[in-house]
Amino acid sequence: MDRRTLRGARKWLFYGWILTSAVLMYLYLSSSASMPNKAGYTELANLLRFRIILFWNDQNNVYGLPWYANDQIFGPDSECPTAAEGGCWFTKDRRFLEIADVIIFNIPEYNWRKEEVPKFRLPHQRWVMWTHESPCYSPPPGPNWGGLENKFNWTLTYRKDSDIFSPYGYIVKRDPPLNRDFVEVAKKKKKLVAWMSSHCPVSSKRDEYVKELQKYIPVDIYGSCGTLKCGKEKDSDCLKMISDTYKFYLSFENSISTDYVTEKFYKMVDYDVVTILRGGTDYSRLDFQKEWYISTGDFKSPKELAEHLKKLDANVEEYAKLLNWKNHYTSKKRPFDKRFCELCRRADDPKEPIKWWTRDQLVKWFWTDECKAPTDM
Repeated sequence: MDRRTLRGARKWLFYGWILTSAVLMYLYLSSSASMPNKAGYTELANLLRFRIILFWNDQNNVYGLPWYANDQIFGPDSECPTAAEGGCWFTKDRRFLEIADVIIFNIPEYNWRKEEVPKFRLPHQRWVMWTHESPCYSPPPGPNWGGLENKFNWTLTYRKDSDIFSPYGYIVKRDPPLNRDFVEVAKKKKKLVAWMSSHCPVSSKRDEYVKELQKYIPVDIYGSCGTLKCGKEKDSDCLKMISDTYKFYLSFENSISTDYVTEKFYKMVDYDVVTILRGGTDYSRLDFQKEWYISTGDFKSPKELAEHLKKLDANVEEYAKLLNWKNHYTSKKRPFDKRFCELCRRADDPKEPIKWWTRDQLVKWFWTDECKAPTDM
């Protein structure tokens, strides 16, 4: 048996062991006449040798927790080589509260739904503040925070300076790269700009920006913010139609906040269209390369942007250069894997320093002056 076959066999044996262990745990819990005591839970956790990550208030899949993460084991494998030795088990089952290594609190849901919190915080646990909403749509800590006051150790957000960076997506290199002729792709396009949105107006005033832009160039608007329909807004067929028909797509954020980049940007990476961003961040801070996007921040007004787009429209070779990078990069479809991998690594690292966030520190970092008004209109 060669090394590759042996490694493959070991990998499947590992996953078989994990699956069997998880099934045994489930049967044990579901068949118990009463709740097992703390010692029973601890014995099970030690036997299975993985860290337990508990999502405290995502019970109804309202925010954040993807379907494929609940009751799943992450790592260690090729996708998550630095995870805890036995991996980490992600669950929403609150019966594991006392033996959970990490507890994640989805802040928008907690504020809006006024969820209860654990009555106590055990010394071995790490509590995590998680949000993927901007501060414009994620209320700051208020009186209803109660038991969460000064309890958080880590932050898990889209901001690059979070304890654990959690963007809407990741851009990775293609292996192998493609070899498409984007000049020919560009020649087949018949229209200039498309925008697809169902929320208007919003904090960033993107609808007003688009309305001003329409004074100088045609912009087709799909969804409830416009008059055009294209099936479901998230339908891949609709996105392909935009990719085949239009040269530019407006991927405008609903908020102007540090590091906030809409999920639509990552979604459009694999489509043949140039994305135009409008947010409140320095995109190089997120390791975005300049050829990946056009930013409205580089233009003084919608009129100036329109003039730039018209020049690109008239020069097919220059336009195609803005698509060539797509031969070499793609967007990771399940970005939660990477952040959960990092969370699992930290949960198992005895050298990870203990850190505490006070309420005032969190408010100053994430909320204060972070819902910015647009200055380009």
